[in-house]
Amino acid sequence: GSSLSSYAGTGGFGQAGKPPAPPVGEPMGPSSPNAVTVWDPRFDAGGPSRAAPSAARAWPGPGGRKSGITISPLMMAAIGLGLVALLAMAATVGGLIGSNNSLGALLGPGATASATALPTMTPSPSPSPSPTPPANWLSVQPTTISLGCKGAKTSQNVYLTNQGPDKLEWQEHTQSNSILTGVTVSPDSGTIDPGHTQKIEVQNSKTWLPGNSGELDFEPLGDNTGDTMVVTYSAHCGG
Repeated sequence: GSSLSSYAGTGGFGQAGKPPAPPVGEPMGPSSPNAVTVWDPRFDAGGPSRAAPSAARAWPGPGGRKSGITISPLMMAAIGLGLVALLAMAATVGGLIGSNNSLGALLGPGATASATALPTMTPSPSPSPSPTPPANWLSVQPTTISLGCKGAKTSQNVYLTNQGPDKLEWQEHTQSNSILTGVTVSPDSGTIDPGHTQKIEVQNSKTWLPGNSGELDFEPLGDNTGDTMVVTYSAHCGG
């Protein structure tokens, strides 16, 4: 077999098993053609191949390895324009949704957009103030009558009206200047609905008396219904 000295002549190891020294002035970097390469001793031990190691392996230079992703200014500008276009589209769609007419135009002919109507609050009507009832619920007309002794002159009518808000009960009392009262009142009591009028007949019942006068007192019954209404009368027989 070949000796180590014969292998050294082909570019292997030199004396004492050391790699040959590079020429003066030549750098010993990984890219140098005389740089040390990996050597397998099996090739010099009588193995299947006695060929010298292949040419020196090429090592990557200082700028041969790159890391990271580089984005060009043109690509960055394209991304920015895309974001602006998306924002503009979102604003346009929002405006179309806010308008029924625009939304109908977006959906196509014949398409309508219905909006749910919110309930309208109807204000409650303010209660009307209750009318103030009059101080005197009962009124009477006329307030003076004259009675005769013959024919139609023996009777007169008076009218009681309820001016209050509720039904009104009343009672009549006759005050005469004579021991024998010469008149009768019919009816002498009753109940009148609000706003209604009742007719009362006053008649001279003692035509033989020479003369009689007095008053008819119509008293309203109930609290806060007012004062008694008075009708003065005179009855005389003189023709």
